[in-house]
Amino acid sequence: MNHQLLALVNPDEIDVVIQLADEAEVDEMWSFVQRKKEPRWLWHAIDHLSGNVLAYVFGVVKMRYF
Repeated sequence: MNHQLLALVNPDEIDVVIQLADEAEVDEMWSFVQRKKEPRWLWHAIDHLSGNVLAYVFGVVKMRYF
């Protein structure tokens, strides 16, 4: 969630539409930025019928070696 952006937006100006998706595909992608010890990942869910992106997350993975 982008907290900095949310602080700038008036909640009365935001419309939230919740719809049920019959089928969705979730995919993930990994990338190493500068160092292999600091991988980044992106996952997103796509509605098969409309092709719309339902959700996405981008983040840093904390690697743990056992």
